[in-house]
Amino acid sequence: MLARILITAVLVATGILAGCGALSKPYPQKTRYAIMLPPSTAPAPSTVPPRTTDSLCVRALVVNEPFDGLSLVYRTGPASFETDYYNTFVAPPDRLLTGAIDQFLSQSGVFAGVFRNETSSNCRYMLEGDVLGLYGDYTDRSKPVAVIKTRFFFIDDADAAATMLFVRQYERSEPLSSADPAALVDGWNKGMVAILQQLTSDMASALPVGAKSVAK
Repeated sequence: MLARILITAVLVATGILAGCGALSKPYPQKTRYAIMLPPSTAPAPSTVPPRTTDSLCVRALVVNEPFDGLSLVYRTGPASFETDYYNTFVAPPDRLLTGAIDQFLSQSGVFAGVFRNETSSNCRYMLEGDVLGLYGDYTDRSKPVAVIKTRFFFIDDADAAATMLFVRQYERSEPLSSADPAALVDGWNKGMVAILQQLTSDMASALPVGAKSVAK
């Protein structure tokens, strides 16, 4: 009887130790990504239509749910999405995207100055927008794509009489080299560059004739 008790105690202790070993295994580390645009992506001032001597205020971009969180979002079916706990943005996507827009437009040469979240009294023009989609589309696992859908409002606030110059949607679906999260973020970066190039051209073309100056 004593031998049986000792054997049972050993087995129980072994099980506890094995359980502790499993609990002590490290969890996978999170990988954090940023949407960053290379400085060279902005169009050269000489290729931009006539510029203005007025400034632009870029309001904070609004990212719609469910794409507004830190976790990367994957579309896995016609109406199914998943979030990735271990692969996230380094900061909220609205802040990352607003910073990218501010950087791009500042380098474009279209406006005399570009300011983020300033009051309209400092700028004649305002740019507002929202993100309607920001996800990796893996519904076809053999052809994954990075999807980014945006909508922008370009406003002329001359003399505090706001005039909507345009409301336009821009969408890009960039093919991915792999299903890896890093490839997805790279696809978003490429898609955002293409969107901002078109947006910049549209904004320059929409400037009121009297507000344009000769391009240098």
